[in-house]
Amino acid sequence: MGFDIRLHLLSRHIDFGVHTVYMSDKKATFMLYNLSGQLVGYQQYNPLAPHLSSNAIDGRYYTRRSPYLCVFGVETIAECNNTIFITEGIFDIARLTSKGCSGIALLTNSPNSSLRNFIDCLPQRRILISDNDKGGELLRKSLTKVVDSIIIPPFKDLGEATEEYVTKIVNEYGT
Repeated sequence: MGFDIRLHLLSRHIDFGVHTVYMSDKKATFMLYNLSGQLVGYQQYNPLAPHLSSNAIDGRYYTRRSPYLCVFGVETIAECNNTIFITEGIFDIARLTSKGCSGIALLTNSPNSSLRNFIDCLPQRRILISDNDKGGELLRKSLTKVVDSIIIPPFKDLGEATEEYVTKIVNEYGT
């Protein structure tokens, strides 16, 4: 039996009832939207490709976006949720959106002023969960003035955290 992209995404906590994902045999494509609900980009994920440090179409992650503000997870933002979680990557935020939390993935560790302003305007309590690396440090420095709290997981990132750790965050910071 060959590789099953859907099963792989389920193992990475993607909730298909929350997020629309377009899949081929070996690739998944996640849509990126702005706050008006317009499609303004996408991230293609190919788990069988090498993890490159650049944004190359033949790498594991390839992101294409318009020059306008776009994030992953806009569909999870709910006024009834008091907290919105912010992460760098899709598989990080999926750990929380699969539990009913509102959250967005920025797909960058160096957000521009438009993205920082967008985050600052969100009415919910804003919790940044950064990666535990140099990129995460850069993101923390960039967003320190526009988020209410910062969490640095004792793992590489939230995507690699234990289920117990993720549950603790949800219980502590709520929805």
